[in-house]
Order: sequence, then C-alpha cells, then structure tokens
Amino acid sequence: MTNATRIQLLAGLVALLAGGAGCSEDKSKNGEPDAGPSAVVINPAVRACDLLLDTGVAAVGSVVFGEGVIGRYKRDGSRLAVSFTSRTDAAPASRPTLLDASGQPLDPSTLTVNAVQCYDRLGAPVADPGLTLH
Repeated sequence: MTNATRIQLLAGLVALLAGGAGCSEDKSKNGEPDAGPSAVVINPAVRACDLLLDTGVAAVGSVVFGEGVIGRYKRDGSRLAVSFTSRTDAAPASRPTLLDASGQPLDPSTLTVNAVQCYDRLGAPVADPGLTLH
C-alpha cells in the first residue's frame, strides 16, 4: 500500500474521529485477543474499514487492535466509530476487539452495526466487504 493510499484511507478516519473528546489511539497487543466482539473481514480486496456501531447500554472501555492492523476509535454516547487499516498490502490479518471498562470482552448481542464502509488497496470503496461482527 502506498503512502498516498494510506493518507487517503486515513482521511476517512480523521473525518470520523474529528472532535477529539473520547478519541483513542491504536491499542495493539501481541497476538489476538481471545474473545469478544470483533469485526471479521472476508473479502480479500479489503485493506481498511470504517464502522459505526451502536453499543446500546454497554459501556465500551477500549478497542484493541491486533498486530496486523492500525486503528482508532471514538465514543459518543452509545455510538462508537471504529476505523482500521491493514499494516500491509493485504486484507487485515487481525481485527479490532471491543472491551468494556474492566477490560472484559463485550457481549456481541448488545451491539448494532449502523454503517460499514471498506476500501480496497487504491482507496476505492468495496461494495461487498463481507464484514461481520462476532
């Protein structure tokens, strides 16, 4: 992925995360979190995604991004914006995982996906990203 493509992909991230309050940087771990709701990308053309979730009454403490992606998130009441991009020119090898304030995985049944937009290696939207939340 070229630097120009990364800049273009991150422009969507900046738009989602503008405002500062509640905005958090990449919280990567070595390896993947063991459990919890996470976005799973199936389409191999995908390189980055923006998600808008409704967490209902669940309080999101953090979003953990695995080694294969870089991302950011922002909370606004029950809404949660999550954006992530692959660190390589390949579909994201890992996924963001949502944790509550105590660091425990959130129950996926409490989450609603309001919007998803994913992008290919050139920054063009992918019509069918095959993204699911587990």
